[in-house]
Amino acid sequence: MAGIMNLSGYVVVGHQHEQADVFTVISLHIVGMFGLVLVVGELVDRLGRRPSLISGLAIMAVSTIMLGWVESIPGMSVSLFLLGLGWNLSYVSATAELVTHAKPIERGRLVGFTDLVAGLSAAALALLGGLAYTEWGVASLAIGATFAVVVPALVISVRRAPATPAPEPAS
Repeated sequence: MAGIMNLSGYVVVGHQHEQADVFTVISLHIVGMFGLVLVVGELVDRLGRRPSLISGLAIMAVSTIMLGWVESIPGMSVSLFLLGLGWNLSYVSATAELVTHAKPIERGRLVGFTDLVAGLSAAALALLGGLAYTEWGVASLAIGATFAVVVPALVISVRRAPATPAPEPAS
């Protein structure tokens, strides 16, 4: 998600839009990431973590493939909004599942470490995506990003769900 978000400004300008149009696209992306977190948290509790995680990844796949064919600011804004929303759903689901399997004393370090790995991965994917975009255009970026979210969604979908232990209360 962060790799595409970081490159979206280049895509906007590459489609011959003004630099100022990047603000609209990124603003809607941020609304998708954070603006609906209370609704998303309730949705994750209702649907379950695994279905929510898969749904979030699927929403990101729709978003990233859209980026390959939409060129208008409204179209790119919808694409990036969906990217943020899919990330929100996936992140809340994955984090809730992750902390369920950790002891209370391990949770802070575990979430911090996974955020570090995610940030480093996002930076690497932004660099790789930038190279792909420069060499082969936006379609390569869209296809690569879609592949990066579809594969984990498929793996999670076909694997048997592990038994979820009851969460320990934080002390």
